[in-house]
Amino acid sequence: MTRRTILQPVDAPPSAEAPANAPLPPPTRDQRAPFPRSLLLVAALGVAALIVGGGVLTRITAAPATTAAPAQQACPSVASYLEVIAGYERQARWSLAATTAQTAMHTPGLCETDRAALGQKAIALGQQALFEQPAAPEDAPGQKRVVAAYADLKSLATTYGAQPPAPLPIAQSAYDKRLFLLAAAAYADAFIDGDSSTQDRDVVRADYAAQYNLGLAWAERTDTTQHADGLARLATACSIDERQQLGSPEACNELQKLLGARSRWPAPLPDPLVNVAGSQP
Repeated sequence: MTRRTILQPVDAPPSAEAPANAPLPPPTRDQRAPFPRSLLLVAALGVAALIVGGGVLTRITAAPATTAAPAQQACPSVASYLEVIAGYERQARWSLAATTAQTAMHTPGLCETDRAALGQKAIALGQQALFEQPAAPEDAPGQKRVVAAYADLKSLATTYGAQPPAPLPIAQSAYDKRLFLLAAAAYADAFIDGDSSTQDRDVVRADYAAQYNLGLAWAERTDTTQHADGLARLATACSIDERQQLGSPEACNELQKLLGARSRWPAPLPDPLVNVAGSQP
């Protein structure tokens, strides 16, 4: 006969499961979920970028614009001057035209190309102005004034690097206009600059004639200074004739008539044809 033993169950511990309607206890500090480190790194990098970017933007905004090239200032126009000059040229008023050109050259800020062109124009107009109102041979101040204007033209050319006036055409025009002092000065420049030589006998004779005519006109004046200058011009012409063997004794004969013996004659003035190398004494 089999005995069936019935084991009694051991008292089980209370179930760990809480009732469904029981409230959950609040989690402690250690039980909170940690913030992901990757998100922290991204946030830190973002803040750093904002700080750095803000500083660069501030520096760019505050820095002055130094890379932009300054705008070049345009040269002042001289069109109004050129219009006035052209009007004077049409009226053959050469002195006014030359003066206007020289005035235009002093325009503040004028471009060098415009200044050079105006300088050359002033010289060309000034050359015409030399013969605009020719003084009579006996008018010593008038003759000297024209020579001074000629010297100013040469100085103007040197100052602005322009082409100086050619002396030989000036000398020939001056002789035709009876501006004998200017003719003598320009002939001297022509010999010195090499525009002419003693081989050009027509030019040599023209220089002699300019000195003789001027000397004859001035030697007849009562003004002491002008009279003495006239005698010196005659002596210069006489010396040119003898040294260049022109066969033109008019100047020497005039001196003998006025002063007598050669020992009483004045010394000739400096002239290339008097002091030229190889000339006969």
